[in-house]
Amino acid sequence: MRDPEERIRVVVGCRRDLFREGVTRILDAAPGIRVIGQGATGSALVAAAARQSPDVVLVDAELPGLPLMTLLRQLLDLGPSVSVAVLHADEDVRMVSKAMGLGVHAFISKESTGEELAATIRSAARSQDRVILSVPRRMMERLSDPDGGILTEREIEVIELVAQGLRNSEIARSLFISEGTVKRHLTNIYVKLGVDTRISAVNKAESMRLLTSRRQSFAS
Repeated sequence: MRDPEERIRVVVGCRRDLFREGVTRILDAAPGIRVIGQGATGSALVAAAARQSPDVVLVDAELPGLPLMTLLRQLLDLGPSVSVAVLHADEDVRMVSKAMGLGVHAFISKESTGEELAATIRSAARSQDRVILSVPRRMMERLSDPDGGILTEREIEVIELVAQGLRNSEIARSLFISEGTVKRHLTNIYVKLGVDTRISAVNKAESMRLLTSRRQSFAS
């Protein structure tokens, strides 16, 4: 666990020099945050992040050089100590849903203020088992829409095991993943289904006919 008194180290990846420099200045001026590297392409960003070992990598969704999902996978593969945050301009709900399925930790709209950007970076560094969303309310509503927030195959596996009454530790053992990854999948499921508890997630998944296994009673 990182020392809360230490400054959060960030690597920034944005395609346009002027925008990247502006984001860097905003973060460097924010208390407790320091930009330690930059990249103007996907491959340059991965190289900078691998070299600098940051706490958070901020990725412009329009960064050239690599397909976005490939880039996000490579950054997430750097290790569990690195949080990945996506900075995006449009309201691409499917992109956000796919990226959440990969395990991305935060999403920040380019409509956000500098203060909101810094707050999201801090939250992403502190809470790796949660998904941080700093997006317009209209996008949140679309993420909660079943047509805009389809669960990934792994998320369906998780919610089916929840419906069978398994706890997070049991789900982790069953799927050969960490308990933190289970928690992150559950957070993604809650956001996509517009719910906030295990039982309401199971009820919503049942109503959408996402479950194939028989439901058992379970603790919420």
